[in-house]
Formats: sequence, structure tokens, C-alpha cells
Amino acid sequence: MTERLVSEILNRFLGTYIENLDPSKLRISIWGGDAVLTDLVLKQTAFDDLDLPVRPVFGHVGCLKLKIPWKSWYNSQWIAVVEKLVIVVVPNTTITYNEEKEKQLKHEVKLATLQRLEEARQKQREEEKGPQD
Repeated sequence: MTERLVSEILNRFLGTYIENLDPSKLRISIWGGDAVLTDLVLKQTAFDDLDLPVRPVFGHVGCLKLKIPWKSWYNSQWIAVVEKLVIVVVPNTTITYNEEKEKQLKHEVKLATLQRLEEARQKQREEEKGPQD
């Protein structure tokens, strides 16, 4: 029962990338915090949202190990380890240039750069002030 529930949750999150997750491919160690999936097939549409110049025609994941903090799902980090990954790709000829998306990406990069510069400037001011008693 636990495996079916976890399989449904993982299917919701990994279903975009992995073909039919089924409970028989899942091993769970609740006390150890591990969920292990084996022999997974990558969907051919897995990279569609990434706008990559390639698309997979075949993909296989030998083992996907998830270290899940069962006691605090939302507050702790999850760790994923992928082993024996094989992906065969071909050029993607269906990509179209999206000028608006490109502008948005450049804008986000500029904002992140400005944020880093502002943080560095603030840190420098604090260091110049020195410790106050």
C-alpha cells in the first residue's frame, strides 16, 4: 500500500519525464528515507519544455535513488542520485525562437546580477564600518 501511494506521488512529479512508473519498480525504506526506482524509460517528450536543440529518441535510467526526509517533506532537501543513465538524442528541428522568452530571460539575468552587486556592496559597507561596540 505504501509503495502504491509513493508511486502515485512520484508519478505526479516524475510523470513528465518517465514512462509509466509502477509500484513493482519501487523499493522503499521508510526508516532509512530511501525510495529506489529501477529500469525506468525516459519519455521522448521529456525535454520539450526545455527548448533544447535536441530531443531524446531513447532514454533509460538504470536506477533513481531518492533520499526523502520522511519526517519533514517540505522543510528538508530531497537528494536524487541517477545511475546508469543512457540517452540517445537527435537534432530538434521544431524549436522556434521566442523573442519574448529571450527578453524575459535576459531581464532575469540582469536582476540577479544587480542583486549580487548590491549584496556585495552592502557587505563591503558593513566591513568598512567595522565592529561597533
